[in-house]
Amino acid sequence: MEPLTKEVISTIKSLEKLVLEKISPTKSDLLTFDETSEFLNCTNGWLRKSIREKTIPFARLGRNIRFKKRELENWIEENSVKPV
Repeated sequence: MEPLTKEVISTIKSLEKLVLEKISPTKSDLLTFDETSEFLNCTNGWLRKSIREKTIPFARLGRNIRFKKRELENWIEENSVKPV
């Protein structure tokens, strides 16, 4: 194989890895209850109430509740009060 071909293949593999990292959720994309409470700077009681009333985006994984950081950021943006 020519050196240029090897370099192109290597570059394609690197790009493929970057794309897969961006589109697939990683451990850091999913927050636990405590991590979410800290991220939102809210009390555990408020977060429990928001889950119970389904006013905050979350996912159930068996008995565990997880939050997607990106969804929380979007939820904050959508629920922000705009200045007059």
